[in-house]
Amino acid sequence: MTGFGMLALTKYIGCWTVMEGGCMLLGLSYDPNHEENKWGAMRSVNIKKLYLGYSNKDFIDHFNLTTKNWFIRYLFKRTKGWGKWASMVYTYLFIILWHGVLPGYWMAFFFEIPVIAAEKQFIGFLRYYTGTYNSWSWPAQRFCDVFNRLARALALGYGIQPFILLSWGETAQLYNGFYWAFHVLVAVWLVSYTLVLRHFLPKPTTNTANQPTNTANQPTITAKQPTNQDRALPTENEIVHNNGKVIEKPGGRMRIISDTFKEEIKDMKSNIS
Repeated sequence: MTGFGMLALTKYIGCWTVMEGGCMLLGLSYDPNHEENKWGAMRSVNIKKLYLGYSNKDFIDHFNLTTKNWFIRYLFKRTKGWGKWASMVYTYLFIILWHGVLPGYWMAFFFEIPVIAAEKQFIGFLRYYTGTYNSWSWPAQRFCDVFNRLARALALGYGIQPFILLSWGETAQLYNGFYWAFHVLVAVWLVSYTLVLRHFLPKPTTNTANQPTNTANQPTITAKQPTNQDRALPTENEIVHNNGKVIEKPGGRMRIISDTFKEEIKDMKSNIS
């Protein structure tokens, strides 16, 4: 199943690569502002990071780049005020309708949301108790590399089947043969993490309103009051006279200066000159 799923991806990757090459020959993909790849403006797939990534998120981040970036820019970011999850569901709904209305699209794309959430939770939980990847020993790093790539390949091969089969009957028949294993595994992790495991992680302490503060021995700092010489003087071109008051033009500091302060300005100018 994994091999069949990964093999099915090659037709999309092949089409995008041919398209990218054509755009490069025509000069359409040239981007002088890009630091790493000046000919990658029309790039739709990063093959190296796609197959050598460590997580399912790495696969999604480097697959169908141009369309994904369009969805992020014009759908996800413009609806972030609804909340992260609401914006994500709305974006996925649009992506599904973009491809079609067949059941396979719904099953494939909506399975991505819990998979990415469970993967993020698992990595954060593991990192808290085992440290970062660079702090591990060499055998532990190699084991993690092999395990990550195997798990990622199995998850991708499993999750892409509805996108290939498209019909509910054939997809359900296939998943019944595997007892819906990844669906059950992801669901068990999400429930276990929400109810139990997340309580073993430290809670963020951002509220310092109730923390006692000792200011008895701290020096009191008083801001220096501006003197007449410290005040910025408006130029003659900035001043407009209006009924005995001096008002700065729009585009200045928009400050009304009284007649008394007007006299102070004259005295200061005479002192400076």
